[in-house]
Amino acid sequence: MDPSCDQLSPRTRGRPPKKWPPIFSESRKSPNDSPWVDLLRAYDPLYDGVQLFMQQYVGDAASLHVTNVIHFCRNVRPRDFNGQMKLKGTGWLDERPVPCLTALGDHIEHMSILQQPSGSTPPVARGQSENLRARELHGLLRRKRFDNEDYEDADRRLVYIANPDPYDIQALTETTAYHQAFAVQELLWKYLARQTALNVKIPSKGWRIFQMELHLFYHTLRGGEHHDFHGTYNDVGQSTHWDLSFLGPEDEECNWRMEEAQFSLVICGSDNARWAAYSLDHTGSDIDRERGVDEQLPYRRSDPIAMGSIDADKPIGDAREYFLTIVFIRMQNYCNETRDLVEAFKRSYTQRLGVGLSNSAPGSHGAVTPIWVESMLHHLSMLAPNVARTNATWLRFASGGRDIDYFTDHSTLSSQTKEYMQGILDAMDTITDDLETFEIDLRRLQDECKELRERLGFRMSSQGSRISQFTMMYISPVLVVASVFAIPDQITFFKRNTLSFILSIGVVMMLLYSLLSFKVAQRCHNWWARAATWAQNVWLRHGVLIAREGSESPIGV
Repeated sequence: MDPSCDQLSPRTRGRPPKKWPPIFSESRKSPNDSPWVDLLRAYDPLYDGVQLFMQQYVGDAASLHVTNVIHFCRNVRPRDFNGQMKLKGTGWLDERPVPCLTALGDHIEHMSILQQPSGSTPPVARGQSENLRARELHGLLRRKRFDNEDYEDADRRLVYIANPDPYDIQALTETTAYHQAFAVQELLWKYLARQTALNVKIPSKGWRIFQMELHLFYHTLRGGEHHDFHGTYNDVGQSTHWDLSFLGPEDEECNWRMEEAQFSLVICGSDNARWAAYSLDHTGSDIDRERGVDEQLPYRRSDPIAMGSIDADKPIGDAREYFLTIVFIRMQNYCNETRDLVEAFKRSYTQRLGVGLSNSAPGSHGAVTPIWVESMLHHLSMLAPNVARTNATWLRFASGGRDIDYFTDHSTLSSQTKEYMQGILDAMDTITDDLETFEIDLRRLQDECKELRERLGFRMSSQGSRISQFTMMYISPVLVVASVFAIPDQITFFKRNTLSFILSIGVVMMLLYSLLSFKVAQRCHNWWARAATWAQNVWLRHGVLIAREGSESPIGV
């Protein structure tokens, strides 16, 4: 992943690599860590709650993504958490001071200058809290983060909420500090809008902070009966699951379905070891992804942001190291989920094609039906663009001259952190290869299904033509003659009996056949026009030859 000239995009070629600002290696506490909405209420009491956080000024034209967040929380009264209907809290909070981080393996040299919080009695460790409802999470986040007389400093703060409802959203908006407000605003609207993004943002002016964000919108393959344990996500969008039973063999029952999922993470901080991570995770009907029994073992406390791959009691203190680790873990999960879906579509296509097109005779499609082909194209039209968008987002991040440079700049990292991050950067090549393979496979499946639809359409058109001809030649005469014979008045010059009925049908059939043959001959052959054209061409050629012979004769002969 080391940037080189051949990896640079045209937009970044010739631009110096991005460098991690040295100012983040200094000890920098936030000048004001009070909740931002408390300050806003003093200036603008007309708005309140989530709307005050997302739309600060009266009269501003709110953008669509801001309106979506406000609409999502429309039934929640400001600072009221009594209406939350969750049976169990899905929030998780982990707060640790810098000395705790350095003691557990953080090797950033500059952090040795930081002092323990002062006080006559040792401060209480904040530690980790899980299964938090909105009220509980709000109460913990309202505590003063720095220079608290009763608690240690929360230099590193991790907040995770699975399947957040409007009350969980309000718990965040009521406790976010001023310098974190923009990051949390983007977290909320991108989560609800099902966005895909991977960026690092560092302002060039003002009090400098860093913001790293990862948003992944993807689809998952699930089996069994669907249970919508968390319906709040559907409030701002369409149905989040689709039936995939058509992918199974015709003679077997299949209960597969495709579900939407969203993971959003934003990390913002003032220095390498003072930062906060906010994560929202839509797990759908996969209740095992929430805080389960396996994540509450006494000897290991898992970090749900990392999907349990990190021991929360052995935390990563450096912001870049933590973010890169989460990106790698979540992108691996994205590849695993997408691989299952792609393989399911490929296997269904292969099985149906093996049954339906083993006979090379044209029009022999067997188990490949128009309904199956249309179902394939409909679901591929949702899956393929998402994979292509994720691949493009990943390539923009991982290409030389882009945001990946912030993680290859090792000038402010310890040797151990440097070695660990380089290992992740090297392993990211597999993600690049997987995403490219998924995009190619899905594009090929779409093209082949479109071609198959055209072949089936031609087959259906031919069958329809034959059926129409059969109806006209054999069924219509019977109906016409039967209608005439059913007239009460005698309008025929012959007796109406069985023999005359059969003869009449034969006459009508011969008449229809003659008309059909004449029409086909007129359309396909047009013999009299061709004959006239041939005669005219012969006459013209004959005249040209006579003229040539006359011009070549000797004068006076």
